[in-house]
Amino acid sequence: MAYTTVTAVREDTGFSDDSKISDEKIQEAIDEAAITIDGSVAHVYTLPFASTPVELQYLNTELAIALLYANEYGEESQDTDKGWRRRVDYVMEQLDRIQDKKLKLIKSDGTEFATNTLSTMSYSPTAASSAAGENDEPRMTFQKQF
Repeated sequence: MAYTTVTAVREDTGFSDDSKISDEKIQEAIDEAAITIDGSVAHVYTLPFASTPVELQYLNTELAIALLYANEYGEESQDTDKGWRRRVDYVMEQLDRIQDKKLKLIKSDGTEFATNTLSTMSYSPTAASSAAGENDEPRMTFQKQF
């Protein structure tokens, strides 16, 4: 699911002449960036989102721009206003912060978007299983001490 629009990316890149960079090419960059974003945030949040998180809209725009700049200007653009590497690094740092739960995605009402519990480890025995009279023996062991 894309979190930004062709218009937003076109405005921020300065690619105002669509005869040079087509809407289709921009949409491809947006979609590719959204796949990267979804792959990162799916470990923490339930997808799809009911509304677009503002943070992801910004990150999707920035990553799409970076992909377009990399394709259009290449490596020699690194120390210019068309440099793409810093944008990619920034987006990936923010996605890492989301995965580490240091950056939360917040809805317009101030609450956090629904989190994904599939990747949350559960430990056994728990207080509830002990209270229910279940076996208190650990159900998994490790060969290494951490």
